[in-house]
Amino acid sequence: MSFRRFEMHQYRHVLSRMRSGDTDRSIARSGLMGRKKSAQLRQLALAHGWLDPETPLPDSADLASVIQGRKEDRLQVSLVEPYADEVTQWVKDCIQGTTIYQALVHKHGFEGSYSSVRRFLAQYKETHSEAIRLP
Repeated sequence: MSFRRFEMHQYRHVLSRMRSGDTDRSIARSGLMGRKKSAQLRQLALAHGWLDPETPLPDSADLASVIQGRKEDRLQVSLVEPYADEVTQWVKDCIQGTTIYQALVHKHGFEGSYSSVRRFLAQYKETHSEAIRLP
């Protein structure tokens, strides 16, 4: 059940169980949420004061803004981005991805993988399909 999507009502349910004293293990045994995810939510709840029984539970909009904001923090810039001008010129010249990868390694000491180059090329071709000429 890795990478399971949770609805806001599930987060609220787990928060209410945490507020009533349930442990991460008991929440995991109930099947609501895994132990690691529950521990992450507990840390987030402690930071925002959601575990205090005297305060009301956060509404779904507040909960969503905090949880989805964390998801955006994980976005990472492509390792190919510093060489984007040169790579896009090579793409326009119809040079293959494996050749581009080898050129980056030899010319710039590129430490990324070929997959990072392939993802960059796929994204570029998707957004600039008119700029690519076919052989």
